[in-house]
Amino acid sequence: MKLSDIIAYRNRLDEATPLNGVLIAHDRLAPLLHTVKSSDVEFTHLVDRLSQDYKNVLGSIDHFERTVEDIKEEISYLIQQMEPAYFAESYRLYSQEMIHDTAEYILNRRIEITPEVASYITARIQAHGDWHHAGMIIHPGHEEWITYLVGHDPLYLVAPIPELLEPAVLRFNDQYQRRLRTYTVAESVDGAILEHLPDSQFGFCLVYNFFDYKPQEIINQYLTEIYSKLKPGGVLAFTFNDCDYAGATAMTERNFMCYTPGRTVLAHAHSVGYQVRQRYRMSNSTTWVELKRPGQMTSLRGGQSLAKVVDIGQ
Repeated sequence: MKLSDIIAYRNRLDEATPLNGVLIAHDRLAPLLHTVKSSDVEFTHLVDRLSQDYKNVLGSIDHFERTVEDIKEEISYLIQQMEPAYFAESYRLYSQEMIHDTAEYILNRRIEITPEVASYITARIQAHGDWHHAGMIIHPGHEEWITYLVGHDPLYLVAPIPELLEPAVLRFNDQYQRRLRTYTVAESVDGAILEHLPDSQFGFCLVYNFFDYKPQEIINQYLTEIYSKLKPGGVLAFTFNDCDYAGATAMTERNFMCYTPGRTVLAHAHSVGYQVRQRYRMSNSTTWVELKRPGQMTSLRGGQSLAKVVDIGQ
């Protein structure tokens, strides 16, 4: 049996529980028991039997629910037993195969989202747009999201190779292109990735459709470093292949995305110091997460020069 099948089984159990059967049974049966006990008509032996039956029903339901929870624990244990091979294969895929992906292939690798999801993402990004603070987009690609962040001053664009930055830069006129700060970085689990970017300067960092193809080790490195780049109160928003769900795990089994369970990604985020602000399932595989560096953002800027940034692609 594939891991995706086991996770699908767990997902179905998670959706069906908690059952709250004891509470529901109590709410339905207790009033009836009270009515019988408080009646002037006395059937003492039957009342005693009914009281015992009531206790037996609650006990049986409680035992049933505990058994369901035991099954879920066994499933979790089985997942943990199978996970190391999936983590290892994801890192092998990333380090030996994905490194050969062309810029064109990467840029055309898009997330299919519904209009409802697009509206949600747009609203979340716009909520973080603030010219008082610098902004960062890692892998801006062909996405429209950059148009909602041009107010950040300055706006940094980051990617592993320059060709991944070109579509975003070329959206704008020469004047705004000169204002953008572009950086290429070398990914590694042994050294800093974002070492040339300033610390504690960013109010918002967006990483869309990028971590989805990175193994846990690389995501952990990015999360750790981005935390130090954010101002206190700054926010990191990103998508990833959330393998807490069967659809995402199936993507890894097809060697398209990496195995990155939400529980392990967020566990690392918590260990770094982030606070989880949003977790939104965009599809059967992709999840949107917003993490905040604790604190209150401040700025010494008193004003911004008025100008209109024109997207020449429109």
